[in-house]
Amino acid sequence: MTVLEFVEKAQIFCTQLNGSITSWYRTEEHNRKVGGAKRSAHLKWLAVDIIYDVPFKRVYRQEIANSLGLKIIDEGDHDHLMPRDWGRTINGY
Repeated sequence: MTVLEFVEKAQIFCTQLNGSITSWYRTEEHNRKVGGAKRSAHLKWLAVDIIYDVPFKRVYRQEIANSLGLKIIDEGDHDHLMPRDWGRTINGY
């Protein structure tokens, strides 16, 4: 998935679920400071962290993510969204 394809899908996801992006691209230094994974998709503009105006059930958020080819990880106070195939494509490492 290209960065532009990801942006479009993240926009659709956030619009459908009334979500706001709180983190997107990170430098390696910032990623390290916030405890991000060494190979985080944030480093390649291919991940966003999202909070919601009104939370939807996890199963519904997962259905929307799947329909867009995205992987969603519930991190407690926010969701982490990235391409489902992250790490298995030329975009990943």
